[in-house]
Amino acid sequence: MTDDDLARVLRAAIPPVDTGGPRSDLWSALERRLDAPPQWAWIDLGLAAAVVAALVMFPDWISLLVYHF
Repeated sequence: MTDDDLARVLRAAIPPVDTGGPRSDLWSALERRLDAPPQWAWIDLGLAAAVVAALVMFPDWISLLVYHF
């Protein structure tokens, strides 16, 4: 099988991709998102609560954090 045969078989097996572009302008949505103030996500709050709980349960870890920062 030559390269041309392989290319023809692949083109026949895989449908062409629609390259029509996005349905709407994405730049305005990106500008709105960049201009919006940052918000806390649930995962951020959960991680902060886990760190506080770990430091309450193991107060010796506070000295390790102070040493590294």
